[in-house]
Amino acid sequence: MCENDHLILAIESSSRRITSVAVGTQDTILAYYEDRSSGALAESLAGWIEKIMSQVESAWPRLQEISVSIGPGSYTGLRIGIAAAKGIAVARNVGIRPVSTFHVVAEQWLDRYSMVLVLLDAGNGNFFGQYCALTADGAVVDQFPGTQLRGSFDLILLQMRTVSLPEAILVPVDHASQPALQSHGGLWLPTEASAKSVLRLTQGANRCRGISVSASELVPCYPSWRS
Repeated sequence: MCENDHLILAIESSSRRITSVAVGTQDTILAYYEDRSSGALAESLAGWIEKIMSQVESAWPRLQEISVSIGPGSYTGLRIGIAAAKGIAVARNVGIRPVSTFHVVAEQWLDRYSMVLVLLDAGNGNFFGQYCALTADGAVVDQFPGTQLRGSFDLILLQMRTVSLPEAILVPVDHASQPALQSHGGLWLPTEASAKSVLRLTQGANRCRGISVSASELVPCYPSWRS
């Protein structure tokens, strides 16, 4: 079997609004499904995975790797998505490629902006923030490794001025219309994480920078609120 016949299953469950799964090769997305219902994710995710795998010829025997968003994000969603990835990895004897949710969101916009600030919901009106950019070969990376913003919109803006002004700030869709955000200048773009981006982060230049881990090594990213 040639390398391009191998399949990658991507899982994105970090959001409280949307869960998505995708399957593809190292070059192409072959099938995608998303769900915006508030139903029981733990009971539904396996069925959504089976649904998209059934749309691709000989999908299970061709599965080579699972790529999963590891956060920051919804505690429950991440736990369920990572548990699904681990279960399939053990059953199929394949590796898992963990992907930062900051990178998942940034990937959708870095073809238009050289540097973005990604904000992810931390609950109670607070956010985690990370600057992301592309390398010369087109891989998504943290622009300032080790620097993460955290707090309310107003506090994030204060912290941002001491670090760097991004070309665009990516915010969760359900927070994009908040007055605190709208009262400030700058380009604010409502964005959602997607399994398509998770999959693309295992392709091309991004693949060369990522690492594959075993099920026992896979852990979610739950940043400490206090640095």
